[in-house]
Amino acid sequence: MLVPTLATERLVLRQFRESDAAGLCRLALHPEITRFLANRSVDLRAHAAAVRTMLTDEVYPDGLGSWVVTEPDGLIVGRGHLRPSSQLPGLPAEIGWFLSPDRWGRGLAREATEALIRHGFDTVRLPAIWALVHEDNIPSLGLAKRLGFQDSGSGEHYGATHRRLVLLR
Repeated sequence: MLVPTLATERLVLRQFRESDAAGLCRLALHPEITRFLANRSVDLRAHAAAVRTMLTDEVYPDGLGSWVVTEPDGLIVGRGHLRPSSQLPGLPAEIGWFLSPDRWGRGLAREATEALIRHGFDTVRLPAIWALVHEDNIPSLGLAKRLGFQDSGSGEHYGATHRRLVLLR
């Protein structure tokens, strides 16, 4: 999986590295993040294995995959993905994001997600981008709405009820 580096005014979205495991594990220690995620591992070895798997086993079309979200100094503050959905029929592009709670309320999640959307539409030339957001994740549902995603119903995804949201080109 190779993804391009995307830079915004305050963030860098880049390819995962094996050395990212500790930073990702630090994020997973926040119950505010993990309560809506299917994989709730807070074990450093598990994160290291997951990063290695992403680097070696995930094969997606060019330009799609997972990104680590950092501040310009390299501090990992989040994660995002734009990749074929394992949860929706036809493997449409699915976007996802999370950000460290100590960075909430600053518009950083929007900034990172907008970068992924621009990349998906302008570079990869996707016709649509889907988001599956846990029905109780009010902040992410609000962000998706502000970004222009349209609600297309709900369903069981990642082991819980999620809203199916779509953004058309």
